[in-house]
Amino acid sequence: MSIRKLSVFGIVCAGLFSLLVNDAMAQGGRRGGGGPGGIMAQMRGLAGMIAREAKLQKDLKLEQEQIDQIRSFADDQQSAMREKMEEARESGDAGGRREMMQELQAEMAQEELDTMAEVLDAD
Repeated sequence: MSIRKLSVFGIVCAGLFSLLVNDAMAQGGRRGGGGPGGIMAQMRGLAGMIAREAKLQKDLKLEQEQIDQIRSFADDQQSAMREKMEEARESGDAGGRREMMQELQAEMAQEELDTMAEVLDAD
């Protein structure tokens, strides 16, 4: 495995770990997803962090095309999450809403990992 692939793997793992820790902290009695530590904070995730942090972009030696792809992905994913959250709120089923959001988070986390590995591995 090349150094770059190991670096990408490490970044992806760190991002996933960050999402999991944030999720665990958000379970500490807060309700809803809009406040600090809530679902929307999680959705900034790895892609959002890379899209916002110029130093991280430089450290990863990203090309502008890669940065643009990551920003676009992060924006699209955040919009999709907002839409799904609104649908879940409108359903009125708190138990179903929680299950739906957990499934959505898992699906989006996997999509983020796949996309980030693809974009960051592009040489």
